[in-house]
Amino acid sequence: MPIAKIAFVAVYAATLCSYFFTETSKSFRARAVNKILLSTLFLSYAAVAFTLHYDARSYHLVLLVAVLLAWLGDVFLLWDLNRGGDFFLCSNLCFLVYGLAFAGDAGIPFGALWWFLPLAGALWGSVFIISGRYKADLAGTRLPMLLYFATVTLHASLGLALAVNAGRATVPQARVLCFGGGLVLFLVSDCFLVLRRFGKPENKVLARLTSGTYFVGLLGVVFSLSI
Repeated sequence: MPIAKIAFVAVYAATLCSYFFTETSKSFRARAVNKILLSTLFLSYAAVAFTLHYDARSYHLVLLVAVLLAWLGDVFLLWDLNRGGDFFLCSNLCFLVYGLAFAGDAGIPFGALWWFLPLAGALWGSVFIISGRYKADLAGTRLPMLLYFATVTLHASLGLALAVNAGRATVPQARVLCFGGGLVLFLVSDCFLVLRRFGKPENKVLARLTSGTYFVGLLGVVFSLSI
């Protein structure tokens, strides 16, 4: 691994470890600065990797847009849950579109991936059933939440299907695993978030699991651009 990438991982890991403490502190300023810095790190990596390795009109631009939307989601969530969720929903759609294009480019046939659709349907159905038990708590947010989970379960299920079929790829397997695994961790993060929201909102372990899986997942996704 190049020294520059090792240095980046070290800085990213240190910033993430710092966020494990600032996100559960009582200082909004410390949490906001730490989170924005962490998100800016993965966005910067994606921008540099795209510039160095791909043409500006490449379909990989869709992934860069997805990462930018995720960055906007992180920032807006600090002040406005709804706007942050809107950006993440758009980001999820871009991840899905890019994943399908990436599968074709990597030589993985749709016939080997089709099962991601019923898997996503089953996952979304579980969210639908569970959220129905908390209708009173969710008030008017249940429908937007179900729409959001429809997008994240789709791209995460596709990511899992890609990772399972990494051996079929005509591109480096590590690239497929980083991208696919990163999308799976994105969904895992949302699952921890739901557990925290409806189970133990003050639980610091769940808060750190939510952030850890999300930011490690995004790191895997942006790393796929440079493999």
